Amino acid sequence: KNSQGQWIDVPFIKDSFVMNIGDMLHRWSNGLLISTPHRVKNCTGRERYSCPFFFEPNVNVNVSPLPCCINDHRPKQFESIDYGEFLRTELQTGYDRHAVHN
Repeated sequence: KNSQGQWIDVPFIKDSFVMNIGDMLHRWSNGLLISTPHRVKNCTGRERYSCPFFFEPNVNVNVSPLPCCINDHRPKQFESIDYGEFLRTELQTGYDRHAVHN
């Protein structure tokens, strides 16, 4: 979904992967890499392969924007937080902010 709330198609590129940016990479990159709602619609009528892979930091890791992503044009946008606290908050809110509507 783009910043205007419109779903966009990702073109097929042979021998490639599609990678969705998650909330931690969004935070570490100080908002440079965008975590967006995403979904897959299979309109081919054929089976497709999906191999979701989630890579998360240890719950004790302190997550803060990387220094290389902070400058005069992009001031620090996120406070530091332990990943465990962030995850706990996400789970308690039920991911309401991530709800996907057509």
